[in-house]
Amino acid sequence: MPAWARALDAVSLLLGVVAAVVAVSGGFRAHVGGMRLAVTSPLPLLVWCLVIAAVRHVAAPQQPLYREFPQRIAAWSRESAIRAAASAVIGTRPVMLAIGYLAVFMFGFANGRAPLRHFNNELLNLPVRWDAGWYLQIVTEGYRYDLATRYTLPERAVRQEGTVQLGLVQNLFHSGKLSTRSKGLLQIEPSGYLQMNPVDAARFALGAGDRVRLSNKRGEFTTTVKVFDRVPEGLAWFPDHFAQEALPLFDCVIDPDTKVPSFRTATVSVTKVT
Repeated sequence: MPAWARALDAVSLLLGVVAAVVAVSGGFRAHVGGMRLAVTSPLPLLVWCLVIAAVRHVAAPQQPLYREFPQRIAAWSRESAIRAAASAVIGTRPVMLAIGYLAVFMFGFANGRAPLRHFNNELLNLPVRWDAGWYLQIVTEGYRYDLATRYTLPERAVRQEGTVQLGLVQNLFHSGKLSTRSKGLLQIEPSGYLQMNPVDAARFALGAGDRVRLSNKRGEFTTTVKVFDRVPEGLAWFPDHFAQEALPLFDCVIDPDTKVPSFRTATVSVTKVT
Protein backbone atom coordinates (compact mmCIF):
# COMPACT_ATOMS: atom_id res chain seq x y z
CA MET A 1 0.00 0.00 0.00
CA PRO A 2 1.41 3.46 -0.90
CA ALA A 3 2.61 5.64 1.94
CA TRP A 4 0.31 8.50 0.93
CA ALA A 5 -2.71 6.18 1.21
CA ARG A 6 -1.76 5.20 4.74
CA ALA A 7 -1.25 8.89 5.56
CA LEU A 8 -4.76 9.69 4.29
CA ASP A 9 -6.15 6.82 6.38
CA ALA A 10 -4.43 8.19 9.47
CA VAL A 11 -5.75 11.72 8.83
CA SER A 12 -9.27 10.38 8.31
CA LEU A 13 -9.13 8.40 11.56
CA LEU A 14 -7.74 11.40 13.44
CA LEU A 15 -10.54 13.64 12.19
CA GLY A 16 -13.07 11.02 13.28
CA VAL A 17 -11.59 10.83 16.77
CA VAL A 18 -11.50 14.63 17.12
CA ALA A 19 -15.11 14.82 15.92
CA ALA A 20 -16.14 12.32 18.61
CA VAL A 21 -14.30 14.33 21.28
CA VAL A 22 -15.94 17.56 20.12
CA ALA A 23 -19.38 15.90 20.10
CA VAL A 24 -18.94 14.79 23.73
CA SER A 25 -17.14 17.82 25.14
CA GLY A 26 -18.73 20.65 23.21
CA GLY A 27 -15.54 21.64 21.38
CA PHE A 28 -12.73 24.03 22.21
CA ARG A 29 -11.38 27.48 21.44
CA ALA A 30 -7.68 28.26 21.34
CA HIS A 31 -5.18 30.80 20.03
CA VAL A 32 -2.36 29.42 17.87
CA GLY A 33 0.15 32.20 17.37
CA GLY A 34 -1.93 35.16 16.23
CA MET A 35 -4.72 32.99 14.83
CA ARG A 36 -7.89 32.09 16.73
CA LEU A 37 -8.92 28.45 16.36
CA ALA A 38 -12.47 27.39 17.31
CA VAL A 39 -13.96 23.91 16.86
CA THR A 40 -17.42 23.69 18.40
CA SER A 41 -19.27 21.35 16.03
CA PRO A 42 -18.32 17.82 14.94
CA LEU A 43 -20.11 18.07 11.56
CA PRO A 44 -17.31 19.77 9.55
CA LEU A 45 -14.81 17.28 10.91
CA LEU A 46 -17.03 14.35 9.99
CA VAL A 47 -17.54 15.74 6.47
CA TRP A 48 -13.79 16.07 5.91
CA CYS A 49 -13.28 12.59 7.40
CA LEU A 50 -15.72 11.06 4.89
CA VAL A 51 -14.36 13.07 1.93
CA ILE A 52 -10.75 12.04 2.62
CA ALA A 53 -11.79 8.40 3.12
CA ALA A 54 -13.75 8.41 -0.16
CA VAL A 55 -10.90 9.96 -2.15
CA ARG A 56 -8.45 7.46 -0.71
CA HIS A 57 -10.68 4.46 -1.60
CA VAL A 58 -11.18 5.71 -5.17
CA ALA A 59 -7.47 6.41 -5.74
CA ALA A 60 -6.11 3.33 -3.93
CA PRO A 61 -8.79 0.68 -3.39
CA GLN A 62 -6.72 -1.53 -1.08
CA GLN A 63 -7.49 -2.63 2.45
CA PRO A 64 -7.93 0.50 4.58
CA LEU A 65 -5.96 1.09 7.77
CA TYR A 66 -8.93 0.84 10.10
CA ARG A 67 -9.57 -2.76 9.03
CA GLU A 68 -6.10 -3.69 10.29
CA PHE A 69 -6.83 -2.28 13.73
CA PRO A 70 -8.48 -5.42 15.22
CA GLN A 71 -5.47 -7.57 14.28
CA ARG A 72 -3.02 -4.97 15.55
CA ILE A 73 -4.89 -4.53 18.82
CA ALA A 74 -4.99 -8.32 19.30
CA ALA A 75 -1.23 -8.50 18.71
CA TRP A 76 -0.54 -5.61 21.13
CA SER A 77 -2.73 -7.19 23.80
CA ARG A 78 -0.45 -10.24 23.87
CA GLU A 79 2.64 -8.19 24.78
CA SER A 80 3.51 -8.33 28.48
CA ALA A 81 4.34 -4.60 28.72
CA ILE A 82 0.99 -3.59 27.20
CA ARG A 83 -0.90 -6.00 29.47
CA ALA A 84 0.85 -4.67 32.58
CA ALA A 85 0.19 -1.03 31.65
CA ALA A 86 -3.44 -1.74 30.76
CA SER A 87 -3.99 -3.58 34.06
CA ALA A 88 -2.61 -0.61 36.02
CA VAL A 89 -4.74 1.91 34.13
CA ILE A 90 -7.96 -0.11 34.25
CA GLY A 91 -7.44 -1.05 37.89
CA THR A 92 -6.73 2.47 39.17
CA ARG A 93 -7.93 5.29 36.93
CA PRO A 94 -11.68 4.56 36.80
CA VAL A 95 -11.84 4.22 40.59
CA MET A 96 -9.92 7.48 41.17
CA LEU A 97 -12.02 9.39 38.64
CA ALA A 98 -15.25 8.01 40.13
CA ILE A 99 -14.19 9.12 43.62
CA GLY A 100 -13.21 12.53 42.27
CA TYR A 101 -16.51 12.85 40.44
CA LEU A 102 -18.45 12.04 43.63
CA ALA A 103 -16.31 14.47 45.63
CA VAL A 104 -17.12 17.32 43.23
CA PHE A 105 -20.85 16.84 43.75
CA MET A 106 -20.79 15.92 47.45
CA PHE A 107 -18.26 18.49 48.73
CA GLY A 108 -17.73 20.96 45.88
CA PHE A 109 -14.55 22.96 45.29
CA ALA A 110 -12.32 24.88 47.67
CA ASN A 111 -13.44 28.53 47.77
CA GLY A 112 -16.49 27.51 45.71
CA ARG A 113 -14.66 27.75 42.37
CA ALA A 114 -13.22 25.08 40.09
CA PRO A 115 -9.42 25.46 39.73
CA LEU A 116 -9.47 24.42 36.07
CA ARG A 117 -12.44 24.14 33.74
CA HIS A 118 -12.32 23.35 30.02
CA PHE A 119 -15.66 21.60 29.44
CA ASN A 120 -19.24 22.02 30.61
CA ASN A 121 -19.24 18.36 31.63
CA GLU A 122 -17.49 17.82 34.99
CA LEU A 123 -16.78 14.18 34.12
CA LEU A 124 -14.59 15.41 31.26
CA ASN A 125 -12.97 18.11 33.39
CA LEU A 126 -11.69 15.57 35.92
CA PRO A 127 -8.95 13.91 33.82
CA VAL A 128 -7.96 17.27 32.35
CA ARG A 129 -7.74 18.79 35.82
CA TRP A 130 -5.98 15.73 37.21
CA ASP A 131 -3.23 15.22 34.66
CA ALA A 132 -3.17 16.94 31.30
CA GLY A 133 -4.08 20.48 32.31
CA TRP A 134 -1.76 20.47 35.32
CA TYR A 135 1.25 19.21 33.34
CA LEU A 136 0.49 21.63 30.51
CA GLN A 137 0.48 24.49 33.01
CA ILE A 138 3.86 23.34 34.35
CA VAL A 139 5.27 23.34 30.80
CA THR A 140 3.86 26.75 29.86
CA GLU A 141 4.03 28.63 33.18
CA GLY A 142 6.39 26.63 35.38
CA TYR A 143 5.66 24.80 38.62
CA ARG A 144 4.04 27.38 40.87
CA TYR A 145 1.08 25.57 42.48
CA ASP A 146 0.82 27.00 46.00
CA LEU A 147 4.52 27.77 45.77
CA ALA A 148 4.51 30.95 47.86
CA THR A 149 3.01 29.32 50.95
CA ARG A 150 3.91 25.64 50.66
CA TYR A 151 7.63 26.04 50.05
CA THR A 152 8.52 29.14 52.06
CA LEU A 153 11.21 28.22 54.56
CA PRO A 154 10.63 29.34 58.15
CA GLU A 155 12.98 31.89 59.64
CA ARG A 156 16.05 30.18 61.04
CA ALA A 157 16.28 30.54 64.79
CA VAL A 158 19.51 31.96 66.21
CA ARG A 159 21.58 29.07 67.52
CA GLN A 160 22.71 29.49 71.09
CA GLU A 161 26.40 29.38 71.94
CA GLY A 162 27.61 25.90 72.78
CA THR A 163 24.94 24.12 70.78
CA VAL A 164 24.59 22.37 67.41
CA GLN A 165 21.63 21.27 65.34
CA LEU A 166 21.41 17.51 65.73
CA GLY A 167 19.85 15.49 62.93
CA LEU A 168 19.05 11.81 62.42
CA VAL A 169 20.51 10.44 59.20
CA GLN A 170 20.82 7.16 57.32
CA ASN A 171 24.03 5.17 57.47
CA LEU A 172 25.73 3.54 54.49
CA PHE A 173 25.97 0.08 56.09
CA HIS A 174 22.55 -0.18 57.74
CA SER A 175 18.90 0.04 56.76
CA GLY A 176 16.32 0.72 59.45
CA LYS A 177 16.71 -1.21 62.68
CA LEU A 178 16.61 -4.81 61.42
CA SER A 179 20.10 -4.59 59.88
CA THR A 180 21.55 -4.02 63.37
CA ARG A 181 20.84 -7.73 64.01
CA SER A 182 23.33 -8.75 61.31
CA LYS A 183 26.68 -9.92 62.70
CA GLY A 184 28.50 -9.01 59.50
CA LEU A 185 27.17 -5.43 59.40
CA LEU A 186 27.80 -5.00 63.12
CA GLN A 187 31.46 -5.90 62.54
CA ILE A 188 31.66 -2.98 60.12
CA GLU A 189 29.69 -0.55 62.29
CA PRO A 190 28.67 -1.86 65.71
CA SER A 191 27.18 1.31 67.20
CA GLY A 192 26.15 4.88 66.60
CA TYR A 193 28.45 7.91 66.79
CA LEU A 194 28.20 11.67 66.47
CA GLN A 195 29.41 13.06 63.15
CA MET A 196 30.71 16.62 63.37
CA ASN A 197 32.34 19.20 61.11
CA PRO A 198 36.04 19.91 61.90
CA VAL A 199 35.23 23.57 62.66
CA ASP A 200 32.59 22.59 65.23
CA ALA A 201 34.85 19.90 66.67
CA ALA A 202 37.60 22.50 67.18
CA ARG A 203 35.06 24.90 68.73
CA PHE A 204 34.25 22.30 71.39
CA ALA A 205 37.89 21.13 71.68
CA LEU A 206 36.92 17.67 70.44
CA GLY A 207 38.81 15.08 68.45
CA ALA A 208 37.94 11.79 66.83
CA GLY A 209 37.17 9.19 69.49
CA ASP A 210 36.30 11.66 72.27
CA ARG A 211 33.20 11.04 74.36
CA VAL A 212 30.57 13.80 74.48
CA ARG A 213 27.30 14.39 76.28
CA LEU A 214 24.44 15.75 74.16
CA SER A 215 21.64 17.35 76.15
CA ASN A 216 18.67 19.69 76.05
CA LYS A 217 15.61 20.26 78.20
CA ARG A 218 14.14 16.92 77.10
CA GLY A 219 17.04 14.66 78.07
CA GLU A 220 20.65 13.68 77.47
CA PHE A 221 22.85 10.81 76.29
CA THR A 222 26.54 10.09 75.75
CA THR A 223 28.25 8.97 72.55
CA THR A 224 31.53 9.03 70.63
CA VAL A 225 32.65 11.73 68.19
CA LYS A 226 33.90 11.25 64.63
CA VAL A 227 35.00 14.20 62.49
CA PHE A 228 33.99 14.49 58.80
CA ASP A 229 34.38 17.34 56.30
CA ARG A 230 31.07 16.39 54.64
CA VAL A 231 29.03 17.45 57.67
CA PRO A 232 27.89 21.09 57.27
CA GLU A 233 29.15 23.55 59.87
CA GLY A 234 26.67 24.04 62.72
CA LEU A 235 25.10 20.62 62.20
CA ALA A 236 25.79 17.23 63.76
CA TRP A 237 24.54 13.89 62.53
CA PHE A 238 23.65 10.70 64.35
CA PRO A 239 22.55 7.45 62.62
CA ASP A 240 18.92 6.67 63.39
CA HIS A 241 19.68 2.93 63.31
CA PHE A 242 21.20 3.31 66.82
CA ALA A 243 19.12 6.28 67.99
CA GLN A 244 17.13 4.67 70.81
CA GLU A 245 18.92 6.75 73.46
CA ALA A 246 18.90 9.88 71.30
CA LEU A 247 15.17 9.93 70.51
CA PRO A 248 14.08 11.59 73.80
CA LEU A 249 16.05 14.70 72.75
CA PHE A 250 13.83 15.25 69.72
CA ASP A 251 10.56 17.14 69.93
CA CYS A 252 7.71 15.93 67.71
CA VAL A 253 6.46 18.65 65.34
CA ILE A 254 3.24 18.22 63.31
CA ASP A 255 3.19 19.62 59.78
CA PRO A 256 0.14 21.95 59.60
CA ASP A 257 -0.83 20.86 56.06
CA THR A 258 -0.08 17.13 55.86
CA LYS A 259 -0.45 16.40 59.62
CA VAL A 260 2.69 14.24 59.37
CA PRO A 261 4.84 14.12 62.52
CA SER A 262 8.50 15.05 62.28
CA PHE A 263 11.21 14.48 64.88
CA ARG A 264 14.41 14.48 62.79
CA THR A 265 16.18 17.57 64.16
CA ALA A 266 16.84 19.08 67.61
CA THR A 267 19.09 21.72 69.16
CA VAL A 268 21.46 20.17 71.68
CA SER A 269 24.30 21.31 73.95
CA VAL A 270 27.65 19.57 73.48
CA THR A 271 29.84 18.82 76.50
CA LYS A 272 33.09 16.87 76.45
CA VAL A 273 33.17 13.94 78.86
CA THR A 274 36.55 13.43 80.49
